[in-house]
Amino acid sequence: MNGANGVGKTLRGRARAMAIVAGFAVAATGMMCVGGSRVAARENDQNERVPRVGAYLAGRFALHLEDWAAAATYMADALERDPDDINLMRRTFLLELGEGRIERALKLAARIVSREPSSPIALALLLVDDFNQGRHDQVSARLAALPAEGVTRFIQPLLNAWTLIAKEPPSPAVYERAVEFLAPLKTVSGLSALRALHAGAISDLAGDREAAQRWFSEAVSVENPTFRMVEIAGGFFQRSGVPERARSLYEAFQTQNPDTLLIETLVAAQNAGASPPPPVVASARDGVAEALFGLASALHQDGSDDVAIAYDRMALFLRPDFPLAQLMAGDVLVSRNRYDDAVALFREVRATNNSALDWTVRLRIADALSRAERDVEATALLETLARERPGMIDALIRLGDQHRVAKRYDQAVDAYSRALDQVKVVTEHYWPVLYGRAMAYERNGKWEQAEVDLLHALELNPNQPLLLNYLGYSWVDRARNLDKAKLMIERAVAARPRDGYIVDSLGWALYRMGDLPGAVTYLERAVEFRPLDPTINDHLGDAYWKVGRKNEAVFQWQRAHQNAEEVELIESLQAKLRAHGVLFEEKPIGGAGKAAFSTPGVVAPAVQKLEPSRPETP
Repeated sequence: MNGANGVGKTLRGRARAMAIVAGFAVAATGMMCVGGSRVAARENDQNERVPRVGAYLAGRFALHLEDWAAAATYMADALERDPDDINLMRRTFLLELGEGRIERALKLAARIVSREPSSPIALALLLVDDFNQGRHDQVSARLAALPAEGVTRFIQPLLNAWTLIAKEPPSPAVYERAVEFLAPLKTVSGLSALRALHAGAISDLAGDREAAQRWFSEAVSVENPTFRMVEIAGGFFQRSGVPERARSLYEAFQTQNPDTLLIETLVAAQNAGASPPPPVVASARDGVAEALFGLASALHQDGSDDVAIAYDRMALFLRPDFPLAQLMAGDVLVSRNRYDDAVALFREVRATNNSALDWTVRLRIADALSRAERDVEATALLETLARERPGMIDALIRLGDQHRVAKRYDQAVDAYSRALDQVKVVTEHYWPVLYGRAMAYERNGKWEQAEVDLLHALELNPNQPLLLNYLGYSWVDRARNLDKAKLMIERAVAARPRDGYIVDSLGWALYRMGDLPGAVTYLERAVEFRPLDPTINDHLGDAYWKVGRKNEAVFQWQRAHQNAEEVELIESLQAKLRAHGVLFEEKPIGGAGKAAFSTPGVVAPAVQKLEPSRPETP
């Protein structure tokens, strides 16, 4: 089976690597000592630099492992020994801020700004601290110093507006000027709704219901308003005597997002005749926190997590009880493979008793537990969620994924089937569920059922490269529909030309069809994209052997054997090597092998990613 490295392999690799990190200072010292008398002649200079180099290398290696906590510690140690290195100062500052070590980050921010007065993130943190301390004039001065470029040109109008409200006595003129500060956002693609949301919040704070209703209506008129927009605007509509407007807004969001429970609490409260919710933005401090979180969310969705987490931490610094910001911080931890830390943070969010987020938070906990290879806990939680709400298919889909990863294929099929049974009409939106069930069927030796699901999924989404690749590869490996399979895989390659797994499928199809030169070309390309994947190396070895490149074939089989974890592949490779008299190191056969993949696209968290999969070789 091809795919990404298993979670367990990743974690074990990190554990070994962190042991290496801990020894970097010693290693650096040893390297510096080579050279005998030449080093002795520069002993004083070297003695100052050796510890700094070791800590710096350890920090860089920890960053490579996405372990920001360790990286921050090592970089801070290196900076202590070389306090004037501005590049090291910047790097350490971002690490400390990303870890939420605000006091340490503030000290570094002040040092950075003293040398680089327009450093944007350092300035932003200092102005947030000034806002916290009520130093509003200083906030204005720092805002003026922010460079009018990059993300700061988007955040400046929002912070200017809320700072004015914080520093001036409330009056209609002040609120009007604050709204005027937001005007630059109107012309920025994708930010006009954010401008309208904050203008509505300012008008609501001013007591101008007519203006607030106009602004909030504009904010939620975009094609797919976020939950936060719907929550803030809907609450206002309820408080302002137009509950039917709130109800239609909630219903529209529910229709657009059928697999979420985020809005359910608001709908239930309104149906029960509960008092309207209080304003989400009840002060200038809330407004600044909301602006910072909005920027962080946009950066997070764009994949810029290093900067996103910095602004998210600032939002939490202003407003520690901000569950959505905590949720985003947890998502970033998951993306950095810090699953146990993410679980702890998600559980903190649960402890706030935010009923609107509870389901989402528990799904994220299950996902993090699964990635941490805590299978028993993850499965138990997903079973609980599935029992609580049998009509919510997101828990059932994840349960199917969890069973499939653990190779409990019958249980996986059952969970996916229960999810599909809840769907009135299986539309394109649900192709990943069919795909997941097809993989479980195929790996359980039930190819006919798998083929039915794959064909159904392709009817719903005929250009999906994962489906084209999986079905095409399956046909090739069974020597069925070869011409059609080749065309399908070619379409998949055209859609994802740098995907090693899909390129390998095309190479293997050509191999099975007798086009050996073409097979070698594509398989070599696949190995370039995925140099350590054992199945791809095995395929290239087979192709090399067929075209007479025997030594290269043996090398590829040895390489594949070194990295293989699946029992069938290990046995196949050992048989090839043994048949050609090649010595190899025996490796234990047994165990679960690599993890499978999560079903994509329906309700997975934003941080969850899918690698292309292919079937087991029969």
